[in-house]
Order: sequence, then C-alpha cells, then structure tokens
Amino acid sequence: MFKFLTKPWVPYVFPFLVILICTEATFFLPQWRYQLLIAAGVIASTLLFVWRENLLQDALPTLWTLQNAAGVITGAILALAWLALVHFGLSTPEPLHLTQLWPAPRNYYIIILLTATLGLIIPVVAELFWRSFLLRYFIAQDFKSIPIGTFNLFAFIMVVVLTALPTGNHTVYLLLSNMAYTGLTFWSKTLYCSIVAHAVANLSIMLASLYLGISFY
Repeated sequence: MFKFLTKPWVPYVFPFLVILICTEATFFLPQWRYQLLIAAGVIASTLLFVWRENLLQDALPTLWTLQNAAGVITGAILALAWLALVHFGLSTPEPLHLTQLWPAPRNYYIIILLTATLGLIIPVVAELFWRSFLLRYFIAQDFKSIPIGTFNLFAFIMVVVLTALPTGNHTVYLLLSNMAYTGLTFWSKTLYCSIVAHAVANLSIMLASLYLGISFY
C-alpha cells in the first residue's frame, strides 16, 4: 500500500480525483453543493501541502513579465467568453442559493471558502493534473522525463477532449478554456502561465456569478 503511494503520478492524480468526485457529486446532491466544494478544497489543498516537494518544481512562478501578462489577459478573455456563452444559452448555470441556505453573516465565510476553492485551489490542482501530468503522460509513461510544454498533437487532443467529459452544463466553455490553457503551456514551456490564466478566469467568473446570482459549479 505505502509503496503504491510512492508512484510518481500519485501526487498529481489524487488531489484531482478528490475535486472530480466532489464536483460530480454536487449534481446528484445539489443540497450539499457548497459543502462538497468546500470539502474538496480543504482535502485537495491538504494533499498539495503533503506532496509539495513533488509538485512545487512544476508550478514555480516565472519572472517573465510577458508570461504573467498573457496569463492574466487569457483568463480575463475566458471569463468574458463564459458570460457570452451564458447570455446566448450555450452554458446553463444553476441559481445561487446561498441566501436560502445560511443566514447573512455565515454567507461571507462560505463565499470566502468557495472563492479560495474555485479561484485558487482548483486551478492549481487542475493544471498539475492536465498540463503537468496527463499532457506529458500521453507522450511517455515516464512523464517526468518530458519537459513541461512539449508539443504533441495526440496529447493536446486527448487532454482537451477529456476535460469536457465530466457531467455539467459548460461543455463548450470547458473545451475553449482548456484549449487556451494547453496552448499557453506549449507557448510558455511552464505551468505557471496556465495556472495564472485559470485562476484569473475562475476568480472573475466567481465574482460575476455572485453579482448575477448564478453558480458555475
């Protein structure tokens, strides 16, 4: 059992599985949606901390200003694209029910925890799994030997298609956003650029969702 946990792919996969299981469970247990998302964030962030020595090198920030700017601009464009998809009915988010579930003072704590989960933890976990692990694993099982951002058409297609498979109402957005994140990884040869874009997009969508009274997850 303990030897299994030493496999090089485990730190990349387990936090993602926690997020995936909890987010998928929200569609079957909508009354527990926010509790499940917060639980996913807490567990996934704990696993990231436990395996930080295995993962930190992949997600190190870059000092290249152009990469940071590209990440921020891409994230902002994706957030606008999500709003456009919602406007035209290509994404169908659920109503936000925070006010019906908890009194006003507790809502603020729930919003802070949800924002941290959706805007910070999920982007890091998702990028580590899709762009750092799986994108390289489709090239070679010894994925650690493949530099981050190595272009491979088969790996690109598989990662983009697989990201849209989870149950939900945002398939078009998931396809567009993951094409963008993967393209950024190929261009920048780092994971940090796509993490920035993912975080900016999710944080912007979270703020827009709160304003509009709708929920992305």
